[in-house]
Amino acid sequence: MNNLISAINNILPSNTQYLVGYANLQGLLPDKYRGFDYAIVLGRKLDDTIIDAIADGPTIEYYNHYEEVNLELSKVVNHLSDEMQRVDHKAWAIEPNILERDID
Repeated sequence: MNNLISAINNILPSNTQYLVGYANLQGLLPDKYRGFDYAIVLGRKLDDTIIDAIADGPTIEYYNHYEEVNLELSKVVNHLSDEMQRVDHKAWAIEPNILERDID
């Protein structure tokens, strides 16, 4: 586990704080996902100044920031998935904006 945590920390951009979570999914997923028994979940806080500027609905600044953060998250999860597969772990990167129907 320490090697995994170290690998994740090496992949995450150093200029931003991330929330990293781990989950045991054994017995929780449909049979077609058998073998994906664990999950690593990444999150990143959006910029307070952009969020605080929202008054009557999303702004273009919020939209642009949201897209930028999701692009960054996408790059990070794909890099992490590639690294895990490189060392013979079964891994599947799920994009930040994926819909449930896209997984089926």
